[in-house]
Amino acid sequence: MKTYLNDIIPSLARHSERLDDITMLINKRWVLFDEVENQKTVYFFKKNYDLIISINGNVERGNWELIDNDYLSIKTIEGEFMFKKDFNDDNLFALKKDNVNEYAIFVNETVFDQKNLKTIDSLNVFLEKENESRTLNIEINDKLSFDNLKYQLEINLEGDQYHFEYMPFNQFVGLPLTMGQLGSGTSAQPFKTVKNYENWLKRVNAMSVWADTAIGNFRKGMAAGIILPKTLVTKMIPQMQGMVVSDPKKSLFYGPIELMPKDFSSADKTRLAKEYETAIMTVIVPTYKKLGDFLQNEYLPKATSNSGLGTMTGGDKMYAYQVKVNTTTNKTPEEIYQTGLNEVARIRKAMDSIKNAVAFKGDLKAFFEYMKEDKKFMPYKEPKEVTSAFEAIHKTMLPNLKKMFLHEPKTPFEVRQTEAFRAASASAEYNPGSLEAKRPGIFYVPILDAKKFNTTSGMESLFLHEAIPGHHYQI
Repeated sequence: MKTYLNDIIPSLARHSERLDDITMLINKRWVLFDEVENQKTVYFFKKNYDLIISINGNVERGNWELIDNDYLSIKTIEGEFMFKKDFNDDNLFALKKDNVNEYAIFVNETVFDQKNLKTIDSLNVFLEKENESRTLNIEINDKLSFDNLKYQLEINLEGDQYHFEYMPFNQFVGLPLTMGQLGSGTSAQPFKTVKNYENWLKRVNAMSVWADTAIGNFRKGMAAGIILPKTLVTKMIPQMQGMVVSDPKKSLFYGPIELMPKDFSSADKTRLAKEYETAIMTVIVPTYKKLGDFLQNEYLPKATSNSGLGTMTGGDKMYAYQVKVNTTTNKTPEEIYQTGLNEVARIRKAMDSIKNAVAFKGDLKAFFEYMKEDKKFMPYKEPKEVTSAFEAIHKTMLPNLKKMFLHEPKTPFEVRQTEAFRAASASAEYNPGSLEAKRPGIFYVPILDAKKFNTTSGMESLFLHEAIPGHHYQI
């Protein structure tokens, strides 16, 4: 019974009603399912928290109490027991004994008698039918949400066997880069109240533990043959080293202090500045130095000269899994590759027609080089000019956006230059905003040298996909 309930109760739980709505529980006759032959135990939960228990007509009295909405304390002559709610509705509720893998199943007496629920098999059949009927009866939006959640959970569970945690971050994504973004004071982490500033320090103080865990996972990967290639590791090292400073005020993480709201008291300003300087020099700098030293001295010598998952132990299966995740199909890598080749051929044909339409003399390779290197396609001098060009694309499309979309995001939108510490390895990206936190959606553009930023790099298509409507309209 225990194994079966471990399977079916979590499945039912997504339909559960709130236990704190005690009208569901009180003044009803609930039969405790216990499989004791020729015995029927009925619980009657009174509104005043008295409990009446009838065992074949013999009455006992006790008490019950609802705790924190999800826990139920039941006190009888046998003792006091604490249960955690796993599922409840008008027909049944399942309680799991606190810290023990044991269930108490209560069934509405009317249902208990109608269904003749006297054996474990009869209860199993009833629970299965309850689960099926609830799945069929949920609204279409909930069904879609459930199906998506189920898919995400199943695909993530499938991925656990490949130990991607042995590569906890890289040059493009990972907590060391995210912390730099958040800690700058201009990203998603709010720095509007004293509490915001104090909360960020708690995050910072936990980073050292995370770094130790990351290094431990990297080492597990080294032992298992799951190691990043040298070409990536050599880009990660300077990212870590760039966070090591001797003066806390020179740190990226000092940004929130420089942007501190004017309405903070003098005492809070002084205290927070001191606490941030301490955190930078005692947690942030040592943590990034530790990561950089590990990558430089221990990990890089073991990193592979080849690139791609295929060179790792079990890499072919890891790659097939990533194809499945990123295409949401069951096609093989070879099938996806052939699809890609067909698309490349189609696009090259379209490119060739454009080359001919503008009367360019030369082959397609020469045409690409011309668009990439000719100075007339590099009109910018400062990063601000590049971000302004993207803003101009936005303004141009605004009239048509209103025609095509009935609803627009209420969150503000900004175009920003990618932070210098990660720009060399970054690509353009969108970070979602928050209306409640008054945080804008941000389209980040890496600009290493504005004078070399090329207008033929696909600015419009990039903005349409990555920013607006793109990810900003995914609400």
